[in-house]
Amino acid sequence: MNNTVTRPLAAVGGGDDPLAPAPPPAPATPYAIRVERNVAIPVRNGTPVLADVFRPDVADGPTFPVVMSMGPYGKDLPFKEFRPEAWARTEMKSGDGALDYMTYETPLPDYWVPQGYVYVRCDQPGSGDSPGTLNVFGRETQRAFYDAIEWAGTQRWSNGKVGALGVSYYAAIQWLVAQLQPPHLAAILPFLGFTDIYRDSIRHGGILSSGFVDTWFGGAVLPRQYGAPTGTSTVKLTASQLARNNAEDIRELTREDALLFATNEYFTARTPDLSRVAVPVYAWANDDNLGLHVRGTIDGFLKAANAPYRGLHTYTGPEPDTMYTGAAADLHKRFFARFLKGEDNGFEAEPRVTVTVKKGGDAFATRTGNSYPLEQTSAQKLYLDCGARQLLAAAPASPATLAYRSAYGAAASLVRFATPPLPADLELIGPLTLHLTMSAADTDADLFVAVREFMPDGTEVTTRGTTPVSLGWQRASLRHADAARSTTFRTWHTYDRSLPLARNVPVTLDINVWPAAWIVAAGNTLAVEIGGNEQQGVVAFTHPPVGPYARDGETPIDNNAPPPTDVTLYSGGADPSYLLMPVFPATTG
Repeated sequence: MNNTVTRPLAAVGGGDDPLAPAPPPAPATPYAIRVERNVAIPVRNGTPVLADVFRPDVADGPTFPVVMSMGPYGKDLPFKEFRPEAWARTEMKSGDGALDYMTYETPLPDYWVPQGYVYVRCDQPGSGDSPGTLNVFGRETQRAFYDAIEWAGTQRWSNGKVGALGVSYYAAIQWLVAQLQPPHLAAILPFLGFTDIYRDSIRHGGILSSGFVDTWFGGAVLPRQYGAPTGTSTVKLTASQLARNNAEDIRELTREDALLFATNEYFTARTPDLSRVAVPVYAWANDDNLGLHVRGTIDGFLKAANAPYRGLHTYTGPEPDTMYTGAAADLHKRFFARFLKGEDNGFEAEPRVTVTVKKGGDAFATRTGNSYPLEQTSAQKLYLDCGARQLLAAAPASPATLAYRSAYGAAASLVRFATPPLPADLELIGPLTLHLTMSAADTDADLFVAVREFMPDGTEVTTRGTTPVSLGWQRASLRHADAARSTTFRTWHTYDRSLPLARNVPVTLDINVWPAAWIVAAGNTLAVEIGGNEQQGVVAFTHPPVGPYARDGETPIDNNAPPPTDVTLYSGGADPSYLLMPVFPATTG
């Protein structure tokens, strides 16, 4: 049964925005909001998806474009209750700070409906008010979203064009449904949405990254499962019923031996074929989001080559706050107005790529272009010198070695290579690669890499407290790469086979360091750290101690984790180790 209410337009906007200070203009004729709760949307497996429909409160006749989202957090759980600390920072809310319709990481009905859009907010199967099996990112969820889009595109109030919008999970699911090509899907706007669940989330460089996944699935998804005691549904199920309705526990599955490789069906079913995305795309990535969304969002922009329009906007700062700023909302509105309403508003004439470049702390600059990395970018190398522990413009004349201990906990060590003080600013925009020759005393080793900036007094320059220039990871035994799929700045590791090391025999491998957008100031130094344990600045996306080497009380298991070992690095010689950088030419501002 639908619960329908009507309310007038709320006051929206205000506050400062790092992109532009002005809030979006109010519509010429704002519509009041009509709400229909728990609308049952039929899907092909026979178990309906429940949605709340927010639409202009007008008599039947006019039709409107539709904005949609689908996810697992509960469509009726207020943002201010789900993440109160993020809510407190959010700019786009009413003067009294209480928008009843605002939920976490989803579009704001109070913004979109008054401007002539319908917003359909769906609980995915098995979550919130939608019965069925909880299947995170899985094929059943993708098909349900497809069917919901087709339902929305054929309603009496719809103009037949549906756009998808949302943050994080609500963004990643957009890539997955877009590859299925529902006929009424007309545009997607994934705001921080990874595109490769293996490489971007579960196994960085093949190393289990379960810190965030465990917290997210256990703390945000399971409590909102359909029928859970803490869920939003009035239906309450027993523990055994909830377990039967959970298709898989991602926390346990990701630790199984069979999921060491990216070719496992669990991952392939949840990784979109981006070549099949055939609608306009406007992807937003957070430069600070090392370890989850930034690289995959950029990959979506790069690999959705059959999309009729592709745009990319990167920013810096906490998420999802930026989606609720006036400046961001104005850009989103122009995108949807062009591709859902057909307005000739000049959006396609704007630069396709906007990058927010960090200068440390809260300082930033903006760069624009039509490709990523930007057109003026050049590939430049800094060579490792193991003897002097330096990064040099030319390869060292003599070979040298340097060793460290790869282990979990206090037994681990790391080594740092640094440039002399830079004579001018060094601007990095794009992914980096550490080309490294190494050996180990055992048959495998996990390599943790950080790229950092230091002031002359040794103080590190960071953003958001501890976030460095960038981070990278690689398990040595999973170093096999596909040259045909690799690019200048990105080595494509296949993660489909294990190549154990021969003890103390050098091998050369490439470590992908995640995209950077950073200006290293003149007089400061750029440094590369290489170690065998988690490094400062990874925030929530941790790689916990594993298997028999876990610290007391820690439970994550990766049966393929390397044991503690001594790692030796090599510089100079016929194939010298180096850091490959995407250098953008010096610019003022």
